Amino acid sequence: MENETSHRLSSSGMIGNDYLVCHHAMKSFVRGFWLGDNPLHHATSILLLQIIIMYIVGRSTYFLLRPFHQTLIISQIVVSFHLS
Repeated sequence: MENETSHRLSSSGMIGNDYLVCHHAMKSFVRGFWLGDNPLHHATSILLLQIIIMYIVGRSTYFLLRPFHQTLIISQIVVSFHLS
Protein backbone atom coordinates (compact mmCIF):
# COMPACT_ATOMS: atom_id res chain seq x y z
CA MET A 1 0.00 0.00 0.00
CA GLU A 2 2.77 2.44 0.93
CA ASN A 3 4.62 1.62 -2.29
CA GLU A 4 1.50 2.40 -4.36
CA THR A 5 1.08 5.77 -2.64
CA SER A 6 4.71 6.73 -3.14
CA HIS A 7 4.47 5.62 -6.76
CA ARG A 8 1.49 7.97 -7.38
CA LEU A 9 3.26 10.91 -5.71
CA SER A 10 6.58 10.53 -7.47
CA SER A 11 7.99 9.95 -10.91
CA SER A 12 11.31 8.42 -11.82
CA GLY A 13 13.50 8.02 -14.81
CA MET A 14 17.01 7.60 -16.12
CA ILE A 15 19.24 10.40 -17.36
CA GLY A 16 22.42 8.90 -18.68
CA ASN A 17 23.59 6.45 -16.03
CA ASP A 18 21.82 8.28 -13.20
CA TYR A 19 18.49 7.20 -11.76
CA LEU A 20 16.41 10.22 -10.68
CA VAL A 21 13.26 10.33 -8.55
CA CYS A 22 11.08 13.45 -8.40
CA HIS A 23 8.60 13.73 -5.53
CA HIS A 24 5.36 15.70 -5.54
CA ALA A 25 5.70 18.80 -3.35
CA MET A 26 2.77 20.04 -1.32
CA LYS A 27 1.44 23.43 -2.37
CA SER A 28 1.71 26.27 0.12
CA PHE A 29 -0.84 28.63 -1.43
CA VAL A 30 -4.54 28.23 -2.13
CA ARG A 31 -6.33 29.54 -5.23
CA GLY A 32 -9.62 29.46 -3.39
CA PHE A 33 -12.44 27.16 -2.52
CA TRP A 34 -14.80 28.87 -4.96
CA LEU A 35 -12.38 28.24 -7.84
CA GLY A 36 -12.56 24.49 -7.22
CA ASP A 37 -9.34 24.17 -5.21
CA ASN A 38 -9.46 21.71 -2.29
CA PRO A 39 -8.06 23.54 0.75
CA LEU A 40 -6.98 20.29 2.44
CA HIS A 41 -4.37 19.67 -0.27
CA HIS A 42 -2.24 22.57 0.97
CA ALA A 43 0.26 22.62 3.83
CA THR A 44 -0.81 25.97 5.28
CA SER A 45 -4.48 25.02 5.49
CA ILE A 46 -3.68 21.71 7.18
CA LEU A 47 -1.42 23.45 9.71
CA LEU A 48 -4.15 25.98 10.51
CA LEU A 49 -6.71 23.20 10.93
CA GLN A 50 -4.38 21.30 13.29
CA ILE A 51 -3.79 24.43 15.40
CA ILE A 52 -7.55 25.06 15.67
CA ILE A 53 -8.20 21.44 16.68
CA MET A 54 -5.45 21.57 19.32
CA TYR A 55 -6.86 24.80 20.74
CA ILE A 56 -10.47 23.56 20.91
CA VAL A 57 -9.58 20.17 22.40
CA GLY A 58 -7.11 21.80 24.83
CA ARG A 59 -9.70 24.24 26.11
CA SER A 60 -12.30 21.47 26.41
CA THR A 61 -9.86 19.34 28.39
CA TYR A 62 -9.03 22.31 30.61
CA PHE A 63 -12.73 22.78 31.31
CA LEU A 64 -13.00 19.10 32.29
CA LEU A 65 -9.83 19.12 34.45
CA ARG A 66 -10.52 22.43 36.19
CA PRO A 67 -12.47 20.80 39.08
CA PHE A 68 -9.31 18.75 39.79
CA HIS A 69 -7.29 22.02 40.11
CA GLN A 70 -5.19 21.36 37.00
CA THR A 71 -3.67 24.25 35.08
CA LEU A 72 -4.08 25.01 31.38
CA ILE A 73 -0.57 23.80 30.54
CA ILE A 74 -1.30 20.39 32.11
CA SER A 75 -4.42 20.02 29.97
CA GLN A 76 -2.45 21.01 26.86
CA ILE A 77 0.19 18.39 27.65
CA VAL A 78 -2.51 15.74 28.10
CA VAL A 79 -4.07 16.72 24.76
CA SER A 80 -0.73 16.68 22.94
CA PHE A 81 -0.03 13.15 24.19
CA HIS A 82 -3.53 12.03 23.29
CA LEU A 83 -3.57 13.51 19.77
CA SER A 84 -0.03 12.52 18.79
